[in-house]
Amino acid sequence: MKKWIPIAIALILIILNPITSRAEIHPTGWTGHGMYLVQGENIQLDQVDIGITLNNDQTSSIDMEYVLVNKSKNTVQVTLGVPEHEVEFKNFYSWVSPYEYRSTKVKGDTINSQIPNLKREYTHWRIFSTPFKEGEERIARVSYNVDNHYLSEGRTLISFLLDHIRTWEGNPKVNVSVFFDSNEVKVYNFGKEFSIQPQVDDKLNLRWTLDRIDGEESIDFDYFSVDYEIIKFLKAQKSSRIQRIVTAYERKDYTEVVDLGKEYIKNPENDQLQKEIYFIMADAYLQVGQPEESLVIYQLIESESMFYQGIQDKVQDFIIFNRVNGYLETEDYKTLYRLLATIIDNDNYSFIFQDWAKKQVDRIPREIVDQVIQEDRVPEGFEKILLDIQEGKYNTSILVIFGILFVVLPILHSIRKKKRDKKFLFRK
Repeated sequence: MKKWIPIAIALILIILNPITSRAEIHPTGWTGHGMYLVQGENIQLDQVDIGITLNNDQTSSIDMEYVLVNKSKNTVQVTLGVPEHEVEFKNFYSWVSPYEYRSTKVKGDTINSQIPNLKREYTHWRIFSTPFKEGEERIARVSYNVDNHYLSEGRTLISFLLDHIRTWEGNPKVNVSVFFDSNEVKVYNFGKEFSIQPQVDDKLNLRWTLDRIDGEESIDFDYFSVDYEIIKFLKAQKSSRIQRIVTAYERKDYTEVVDLGKEYIKNPENDQLQKEIYFIMADAYLQVGQPEESLVIYQLIESESMFYQGIQDKVQDFIIFNRVNGYLETEDYKTLYRLLATIIDNDNYSFIFQDWAKKQVDRIPREIVDQVIQEDRVPEGFEKILLDIQEGKYNTSILVIFGILFVVLPILHSIRKKKRDKKFLFRK
């Protein structure tokens, strides 16, 4: 009987704490595992620079540079290796200054045993060799493309492992940068989960600087290709009218998007798709400088189910992002501040989205911010009671109290009068 108690407790915990679809991301090394020293002695690693670019075609381009120094007094034949594990590298390039070196793809079991303290059994390696002269410093560079790893519809995992740094001699400074091929990356594209929080520049490029690697650090974060998924969804519709709208939207002919959208809404082919076309039109109106029309449409479709389930939340983030810009253009600062406050106070948004929201608050005149704060301030204590009385919340209670006083006060007055009379008689 006792053995069932832990099982019962586990079931209760599962019920009380259900697993959500947004579980913490786990490092996979899908984007990269780094560069290892396969053969060669007294080779020191002084610096590592890793660049990752997310491309528009749902691939990533990786460029790694490792500064290596031969600390021995002899020429050393060095073999370097890059794990190719559960992915396929495209356009693999290997170079050790000042020459390019052709790499060879080999099975993992031929290399894994040569790496001290290797924690994974890699399926394949790309290896290349070159001699290092006594005291020579050279830069080993590798670049390749890899398909992005989907966690779910529209949600991509970027994961680059850094624990390989510990297999090298030396204590290198490690710099990791993530860039975006699209110049239109927005704050709503980022998920809220980062294994290590990066620095973010004005173009939303991400940067990490690590002075040392002590454990199993990795660069992991989730990214949502919202705009790409929206276009993909609309392109999948078998409607020549919708295809014309999508084509105009892709080439940024927003005036034509609005005109074609109006024609479609007058005679829609599908009630559900009508909301998606409204969505495209709202963005187009904002782009052509008509924020009022955009905000009206967003008010109509906000919180509606659109496109497909995997990007529902991010579509709403897209709408909120555009609403902020719309309120800025219309100078509706009070509504804008209240909207920004909900973003800043809501941990469901990424820190990138929240930091952006804080910067938008700075664009609102300070006197208006103070006014909204005063208007929305929740009164407390005696002030709250007075306001409640003014609003009539205690009318019934006040009438009852006055009724009781009306009856009780004369009685008390009569009792006190009788006591005074008795004292007067005894005094005589």
